[in-house]
Amino acid sequence: MTLNELDELAKQYYYNLEYEKALLCYAQAFATYPDLALAYNNYGRILSEMDRPDIGEKFIELAIKLDSEERVGPLNLASAYLKQGDCVRGWKQFESRWR
Repeated sequence: MTLNELDELAKQYYYNLEYEKALLCYAQAFATYPDLALAYNNYGRILSEMDRPDIGEKFIELAIKLDSEERVGPLNLASAYLKQGDCVRGWKQFESRWR
């Protein structure tokens, strides 16, 4: 399966609230393409939406390290921090939207 096919399939699962299946697609994507920031970011965002922001933040942080120009990752990281009740880091990270 190509990267585009994996991404499209993961999006379909995500929009149908089949988060576990979407996670499997993104896991396959970053297993095949270990430097693909998008896969780590989306994996982390889904974990955060599944009430696991503590784990999701690690994947989002890795995505940001892999691609410092990535625009959505910092906002997803802010959301993960805020979902954990870490308002100091969350609101500070939220300011990244102005970059």
